Amino acid sequence: MEIIVDAYGPEEQAMGWYYYLEEKLKFPFTAVCSAKRAISPLQLREEVKVLKMAPEEECEKEMFVTIRRGRGRLAVPLSQLGVGNEADEQTRQAVEDWPMFSWRRPGPWMKLLQYCCRALCGNKKGARKPLILFGSGGWI
Repeated sequence: MEIIVDAYGPEEQAMGWYYYLEEKLKFPFTAVCSAKRAISPLQLREEVKVLKMAPEEECEKEMFVTIRRGRGRLAVPLSQLGVGNEADEQTRQAVEDWPMFSWRRPGPWMKLLQYCCRALCGNKKGARKPLILFGSGGWI
């Protein structure tokens, strides 16, 4: 388990995720568009080659990856992609972790994780809590 105690704001959280993904994703890998997004030209089930993480400044609110499309390169949201069959398990897990644990997509699981964090860390409700990165890549 890694504990990152100095990532309280959204920008610091985003950069923590950026470096986590940059370390865990094994580039290049094949991915398939699994969701249509207004900000992306990808079509459902379109297959693309993921080359690298997009530049840091593009990933301050959401994680983007650089893909090869036609003769050019384009940054698309990582949450729009599912990994292809040849991706290794570490890459597959990291791609699956991003939308599930994104601070931009909180779900009912968040209250349970926050409760566990407070219990484990001894924090009181409302206190400034450290963010914990579990082995699965989930942030609290």
